[in-house]
Amino acid sequence: MQYIIFLLYALIFLFWINRAQFFKKTGVQTYILSVFFLLKLASSVALTWLYTHYYPLASSDIYNYFNDGLQLKKVLLEQPDIFWSILKNEKTEIVKQALEATNYWTYADVDFFFHEKKSIILLNTLFSIFSFDSIYVNALFFSMIGFIAQVFLYRFVSQQFPKHRLRNLLIVFALPTFVLWTSGILKEPILMLFLALSLWFMELKIRRNNRLYYIPLIASVSALFLVKSYVAISFLPALILYGAFKFNRNWTSLFKSRIFYTTLFLEIALVWFSSFTKFDISRKLADKQKQFVELIQQSPKEVGSKIETVRLSGTLIDFAVAPLKGIFNVLTRPNFKDYKTIAYLPDLVQNIGLLVLLMLSVLKPKRLLEEEEPFFILSLLFIFNLFAIVGMVIPVIGAIVRYKIPAFVFLWLSMSHRINLSLPQHWMLKERIFTEIKPKLL
Repeated sequence: MQYIIFLLYALIFLFWINRAQFFKKTGVQTYILSVFFLLKLASSVALTWLYTHYYPLASSDIYNYFNDGLQLKKVLLEQPDIFWSILKNEKTEIVKQALEATNYWTYADVDFFFHEKKSIILLNTLFSIFSFDSIYVNALFFSMIGFIAQVFLYRFVSQQFPKHRLRNLLIVFALPTFVLWTSGILKEPILMLFLALSLWFMELKIRRNNRLYYIPLIASVSALFLVKSYVAISFLPALILYGAFKFNRNWTSLFKSRIFYTTLFLEIALVWFSSFTKFDISRKLADKQKQFVELIQQSPKEVGSKIETVRLSGTLIDFAVAPLKGIFNVLTRPNFKDYKTIAYLPDLVQNIGLLVLLMLSVLKPKRLLEEEEPFFILSLLFIFNLFAIVGMVIPVIGAIVRYKIPAFVFLWLSMSHRINLSLPQHWMLKERIFTEIKPKLL
């Protein structure tokens, strides 16, 4: 039965992709988008299957989100008054009994900075009503969210680099690990949606100079904080500088801009002032690193993908050396030395691809156009911030591969557009891939 439901929803989404103006405004032939959506579905099924057969279900993010969602759905349908008490975070005995079967909802070590889980569980509760409790159908819904995020991101990037649509298309829709990790019952599809919406509304605000766009922009950034606040903290300074650079238009005026120095000051002040509050970023990073180390030590099997990181002390001194070491780990792992199973192959190939892009950017560098520079400012700061946090905290290659994904696609986009390289016209077959419509924001 679940296969029929899965197929039915897949056909509905394919019909929507081929009919809706939202997708046609990408300027990409709808059958090409349909192929990329099918790739997304295949990735979703593969990721769910891997988590089902190769990972302990008790510690699987996908299954904990899904099972907790099923439990809350049961409470919603059978005892709706208790469900609303749960949402209001009441601590009555009857609420505790209703939540006994959950894991992540009542997880003792839930930390808003790294692991706010309830929003994803509630989304699973909603989807389970329409999926008839099928984990693969829920994964299909999350895949569609991730695909919509890719469309928003592609439409944004194509405004920055309108002459390189094929390059944008292949990176946004076919980068293996980016497609994979934004296809499952995880935070990444939701995270990328709000991140792409933040960029989209920022671009609309700049181009149309309408203050009303501040409302959806602030809402998107706020939702990003709710899903993964450390990603939002990494992204927000980059987004502000992107807007500042768009208005100033050149490096000289940017460095003279009060917005530039205010943004840098706020980023430094945020870390410093947090050390005097309960929301101490230094301490939270150190505690999270400690949790990862303890999980590795408690694992019944040897964790072969463990790597060495700088031990964090929970003080501001950590930010002197650890970020650079963290960024190095994220950029260089996995490498040939780490290759032990075929699961590392896509990441290894991608890292080799990045090395090739770096070499080409040196051998055949491209001079940035004035209108392209803001995107590189955005990408550089976002990549630096997120890679530093992920590399400082996480001592496991598999987790690094997943947690770096939001900035990883920006690394590929920015590096690829630093190369003065054009694909042969006859190979591109533009008329078969793209329509005559240029990518539009609205």
